Amino acid sequence: KTGTNQIKIAGLAGFQTYTVDVNATVNCNNHTVTIPSQAIAAIPIPGATISGTGTFTNNTMTIHYTISVLTYTQTCKVDLSR
Repeated sequence: KTGTNQIKIAGLAGFQTYTVDVNATVNCNNHTVTIPSQAIAAIPIPGATISGTGTFTNNTMTIHYTISVLTYTQTCKVDLSR
């Protein structure tokens, strides 16, 4: 269904083993995932944010996300296959 969902991003590069729960919108009509900019509660630094976009099919999902903490920005791409 289309609506707000939770995505877990674990083992963030540069952030040891933090797991981040983010709100995301999954649109099944156009096969997209949108992670609006939001605070990261798991990283105890004020102003830490995450945002991203992605696409999916029945067998794959690709998510690009960006984490910003103070002056540090980490951009990653995650590919999942079934």
